[in-house]
Amino acid sequence: MLQDATLEAPQQVTNTHQTVYSPLQRNGCGPGAKVGVVGVGGLGHLAVMFARAMGAEEVWAFMLDHSLDADARELGATGVIVMSDEGVQEQHRHTLFVPFFSLLPVFSCFGMLQNASV
Repeated sequence: MLQDATLEAPQQVTNTHQTVYSPLQRNGCGPGAKVGVVGVGGLGHLAVMFARAMGAEEVWAFMLDHSLDADARELGATGVIVMSDEGVQEQHRHTLFVPFFSLLPVFSCFGMLQNASV
């Protein structure tokens, strides 16, 4: 056993993973699901990877700009949606089943959900 190990480190990792996994699982992420992850940062990058591992058909990363497109795709995102891009809201309207919000504000993403449950 490591001399410097504490019980807090594994607990933090477990809590972080549970924070991401639980809402994905509870909201039906699995084979055939289309998932939107808002904010591909601290928790969001885990959400992209978990959604893919859970069998999601598509995982879309919602971001503020295109600076991290390659990173999001490397994590497993199908594509990147930047809400300020012209026409993107109409193009993706009512296309996502499972939202995962790791940052705010998210209100402009609501029109892309197929149902009203968030």
